[in-house]
Amino acid sequence: MQTSDLETALALAISYVVARQRTAHEVRQKLVRSGVSDTVTSAVLAQLHERGLLDDAAYTKAYLASRLAHRGYGPQRLSRELSQRGVGRALIEDAVQHTLDAEDVLAAARAQAVKRWARLARDTEPAKRRQKLSKTP
Repeated sequence: MQTSDLETALALAISYVVARQRTAHEVRQKLVRSGVSDTVTSAVLAQLHERGLLDDAAYTKAYLASRLAHRGYGPQRLSRELSQRGVGRALIEDAVQHTLDAEDVLAAARAQAVKRWARLARDTEPAKRRQKLSKTP
């Protein structure tokens, strides 16, 4: 592993994580797509963790709070999205349990139901309403 390769990969990774918070999996994918070797990628990830620029636990908590507040997504959808971003199942379950307040989840679900009902109420046929209700957005 050459120092210049490490410095170049580190600069790339830092520019990637300062744009917005990322998971270690996302950074790893970015580096691999950029042609960085596995050895250099592992070293870069370790340095990002040491510098506090990469923290999957903090990312998960911030993601849950933000997506619940702004999108109204429930715990199942949020868990699925985090899993797709490479966050481990145990970390997701812990964050969901400790970050999401049951009252906030219920309030978000109610808000989504009100939005959905407004669209459903336009259909006068009960069969069409039931069909639309069973579809997920």
